[in-house]
This record gives sequence, C-alpha cells and structure tokens, in this order.
Amino acid sequence: MRKIICYLLVLNSFVLFAQDKVERLAEIELNVPKKTKKLTIGKVKKKSKVRMKMNLKGKDRGYSRSRFFAYDSIYQQTPFIEEIKILTRSNVRNAKFEVYLHQVKEDGRLGEVLHEKPFIGIAKKRKKKTKISLSENPIEFPENGVFVVVRWIYSEENLYEVNTYEVGGSKGSMELLAPDFFTFENHRKRAVELNSFLVLTN
Repeated sequence: MRKIICYLLVLNSFVLFAQDKVERLAEIELNVPKKTKKLTIGKVKKKSKVRMKMNLKGKDRGYSRSRFFAYDSIYQQTPFIEEIKILTRSNVRNAKFEVYLHQVKEDGRLGEVLHEKPFIGIAKKRKKKTKISLSENPIEFPENGVFVVVRWIYSEENLYEVNTYEVGGSKGSMELLAPDFFTFENHRKRAVELNSFLVLTN
C-alpha cells in the first residue's frame, strides 16, 4: 500500500513538473496572397502588320519607332506597367535592342524618359513576341499617357548581310541591323506605330 501511495506521489509530481515546462506558442497569422490582377492593352489586328528594317548605311543612329498609349481610368485597378511585348523578327540569334518608356509633353510629343537606364530586349531568331519584364521595378502608368520607344543597338552581333541588286543589275549586298520590328498603320492618327503591347498589374 505504501509503495502504491509513493508511486502516485512521484507520478503526480512528474505531471506537475511537465505542466510547468509547457510553453504556449504565440499565434501566427498567415497572410494569404491575393490574386494579382493583370490587363493587356494594345492589341492589333494581324492583317495590319508591316515590317520595319534598319539599314546600317546612310541612316541616322538616333532613329527610333514608338507607340503611344493613352491613359484610361480603368487602369486604376492595374496601375503598374509590369511587362512590354514587342513583335519582332530577327535574322540573327538573340539580337539586342533598347526599349524606353517616355512621358508625354503638353503638345503630345515625346517627353522625358521614365527610368534611368534603357530596358534591353532580346529578340529570338524568327518571328516572335519579345517580352521585356519590369517586374522588379514596375513603372506607374502616367496619367497623361506613355510612349513605348525602341532603338537599335549598333554592334557586330546585331549585324547581318543580305544580297541585293543595284540599279545596273550587278549583284551587291546590304548591311542591316537586327531585329526587324513590326509596325501598324494607325489610320485615325495617320501615323505608323510600333506593334507593341503593355501588361499592367496591381
């Protein structure tokens, strides 16, 4: 009987000791990420596309092509430019080109650049939609609109040669810069614009 009583006392002490050592963990709140909204703007009909090449000889090195995107109140739900898509065709592998986002002046012309360094697009060989990601540093869509501008990079890697015929009929060649950019005719503005798209997000 005494052994049983002693055993119960020891067991009870062990339980009390265990209870004293139990620590309650603080409540952890799990933040479940919300679904990201995305909106693609700037879709153009396929039949309106034309190609734009850059001849290395006799061309202004500051030449570029652009597209204007007007602001819309629906962009308030997806106010940041996360990605730029440009329709390209390259005759060389991984041709590089520069992409800029410009503000718009009061007269509707190109304003200041919205970022310090140009974004670099890498056009795969053949016809592709070249994507330029801004996900690390997205840019807020300006309320007065934005211009997407492309410029060629003058380098040996982007240079390719095509055969052609001169006026006299003798065979010759022409040096061009890759990639080719696709444009479309904006009949309302009576202008040729870069065939590009913007992906907006929140």
